[in-house]
Amino acid sequence: MLLWVTVLKVSMAFAVGLNLCVVKLPGYGDITDDAIHLAAMTFSDQANVSLSVSIATLNPVSFSSIAEPDCTIFNMTCTGLITFADCSHAIFIDFWAEEHVIPHVMFTNRACDFVSSHGVKMIPHFTTQNKLISDIVVQEEWSDVVIMYDSLLENNQLADLLNRLSDSFVGTTVIDLSEARSISSTVTESIRGVSTVQYKNIVIVATDTTVNELIKQAYQHKILGQKYFWIVVSDSLTFPTLTSMLRERSNVVIIRTDDAPGPWDECDKHVPLSCPLYNQSQVYLMEIHDAFHIIVHSTQQISHPDLLLNLGPGCSDGIVSEKDPQLVSGKRELVNIIRKTSFVGKTRHYKFDDAGYVTARSYNIVSTSDKRPQWFHNVGTWSEESRLEVFDEEIFENTFRNFGNTTLLIGSQEALPFVVKNIIDNRTVFTGFCIDILDELALRFNFNYTIVEPLDRIWGAPINDKGDWNGIVGMIVRKELDFGVGPFTITSIRESVIDFTKPFMEDGAGIITRRPDGESQKMFKMFTPFAPIVWGCIVIAIIVVSVLLYLVNRYSPFAAHKVLPESGHAGSHAEMMSLKTTLWLIYGSYMEQGGDPHPNSTSGRCILGFWWLFTILMASTYTANLAAFLTVTIAEKPINSLAELAAQDEMQPLVKFGSNLYSLFKDADNGVYKDVWGKMRGYPVVKSNDEALRHVRDGTMAYMTDRSQLEYILLHDCEQYSLADEIFNTAGLGFVVPENSPFLEAFNYNIMKMQEAGLIDKWKQKWWPSSDKCSGSERTSSATILGLDSLAGPFLIYASVVGVALLCLIFELGLHVTKLNMLCQKIKQCQSSGTQDLSLHRSDSRT
Repeated sequence: MLLWVTVLKVSMAFAVGLNLCVVKLPGYGDITDDAIHLAAMTFSDQANVSLSVSIATLNPVSFSSIAEPDCTIFNMTCTGLITFADCSHAIFIDFWAEEHVIPHVMFTNRACDFVSSHGVKMIPHFTTQNKLISDIVVQEEWSDVVIMYDSLLENNQLADLLNRLSDSFVGTTVIDLSEARSISSTVTESIRGVSTVQYKNIVIVATDTTVNELIKQAYQHKILGQKYFWIVVSDSLTFPTLTSMLRERSNVVIIRTDDAPGPWDECDKHVPLSCPLYNQSQVYLMEIHDAFHIIVHSTQQISHPDLLLNLGPGCSDGIVSEKDPQLVSGKRELVNIIRKTSFVGKTRHYKFDDAGYVTARSYNIVSTSDKRPQWFHNVGTWSEESRLEVFDEEIFENTFRNFGNTTLLIGSQEALPFVVKNIIDNRTVFTGFCIDILDELALRFNFNYTIVEPLDRIWGAPINDKGDWNGIVGMIVRKELDFGVGPFTITSIRESVIDFTKPFMEDGAGIITRRPDGESQKMFKMFTPFAPIVWGCIVIAIIVVSVLLYLVNRYSPFAAHKVLPESGHAGSHAEMMSLKTTLWLIYGSYMEQGGDPHPNSTSGRCILGFWWLFTILMASTYTANLAAFLTVTIAEKPINSLAELAAQDEMQPLVKFGSNLYSLFKDADNGVYKDVWGKMRGYPVVKSNDEALRHVRDGTMAYMTDRSQLEYILLHDCEQYSLADEIFNTAGLGFVVPENSPFLEAFNYNIMKMQEAGLIDKWKQKWWPSSDKCSGSERTSSATILGLDSLAGPFLIYASVVGVALLCLIFELGLHVTKLNMLCQKIKQCQSSGTQDLSLHRSDSRT
């Protein structure tokens, strides 16, 4: 079993007095032997004691080689043992020190989870650190956090931290960097993973080397900026690592013990002073000085301190056994006094509990600060007694707070109902949905504002390939405005030159056209339940069935005109049904008026019977549909989708110049967007909804813009316009701010808070209220009184039929008169011929 000790180097300082031993592992290379001897000499002069030290640098070997000390390890007896090691080695060194009754002071790179009955650990138990981390996470109201750690964090400490965060309803993602073969490759992969997920809050518990690599990779992947928040837990960060965190608007907080080197006491809690830091070698030497102080001053307090002084250089004198009961008793007494000691050293305040851990430890919370770009700033403290105390409300110094009652220039222009422009007493006043959000932001961030309208009346689009922009976006790029307010569609091309806030609502584009004139069809509304082709089919059906019934009646052997004469009954007589008779019978049946005669044959009765069923179904359908048409108005939409708009030539597409849709259609390479752009060539340039609607009212244009704006237009004038059902190019709407604005994340957070509080929905109801006159649908469910204009059609048709009937009457009268005249002529001819015959007869008689 490979454990810990073989001697690499032993150096001696021969003196008479207190003999101490320092054991260090190779990882503590910043502690040189000369520096330790210098620290011992300095302490001896300050404390007026004679102090000798023996230094050993150790590597892992078999534990059996140090079962008993010999002169190859320490050539002097150790009154006390000071160890710089990791937890896995410190536990075995502590076991060895306990076996030989040597008071043991341990400096470890992390909080080790083992109980020492014969020594003290100079760092607190890991639960203290975990309480601090969880308190900061809760203070910042984080809902999710990424924990990145290496060997500095033991499994027990990780489990305890996860439990504490879970109790506070904080989701966690854990990334272990300790098992990686290559720190650089693993850190790069982990940072890439963090940059692609929604988590923006990171806690690092790692060594200086790992932290340095993490910060370097985070900067390269652009996740060290304003959108990400880092908590770094370490007392051993070097200057290169610390200075790498000092990036513009980086949000990095470092947790350090309040009395850790750096003189943090220079950072006044209420005055923003800079906080210098010591390097790691200075930290180690100060810790050695504190360890000397603990052992020396505790030795002076035991009953017989002379027992531990001048033990002599002999190797045998260093072996503690049952033959030296006074020495054993003296060293055990020294251990008890060490564990009860309490003093403020060069590095921190020391006080130990029964398990040998430092207690009553407090921490400084220091943050990167752009106000002091060369140093960190002390923003708060934490202790077991008072827990978290933040000095200036914000833990992250670079977190934006407010504008300090300044007046900002904000770009906007009218876009109903998002921005409504009113002239009151020769003064321009802006209201609207977006202005309500702006007023709430102004209240929360303490600023006044002046709204500036762009001279070109454009929201913002690229002018050329050189990066020049017009409209409000261009003014922000040129730093003429502080930010822009309005229904800005969030797009990638705009995102390349400015930043967007979180969307305050989702919206798509719609198509509005002039509503078709329904007055032209109102007169014949009674006939609208059936399409013209259905009416045509009904007429054809009447004719076809009439002809079919005539043929069946003519050729059937069981027709009435054939059967009744053969019956032999007196007076029995039936005429054959003519085509005119069958046509009148079928028409009368369809109109539910009946008719005679009925066919006598089975085939004829089948035709007529099923015709009656057909007429019942058609009449019922017409009646139900007519009731619906008389109570529900259904408007026809000339354009109902973008594909229909691209496929027709009667209406021309229209969008606002410089808008998001303008860029969308212009830059399209294929598909329906390109087809629409092809129809837009030569279209009139419009920059507002009012200009566009004037063209729409002419009936030749189909105007496209944000669906919410079109719904607002219909809300106030649904009789004149028609809105297509299709919604395309759905995206978020947000405000625009300059790139890397310090207030962007603060705005995002507060917009999200407004949504959660229901303010956004409240303002939507205010500006898009429900209306009795117009609804989002093209239908209305209320019954209406039908006027003469709605029923004039049947009257006109009946008047026309009456006119035709009168013409037929005139024709019939004329025909009848003609027939009478012909009959009269025949009668006269007959009479004249009869008279002539009578005269001849009389003449013959006389003769």
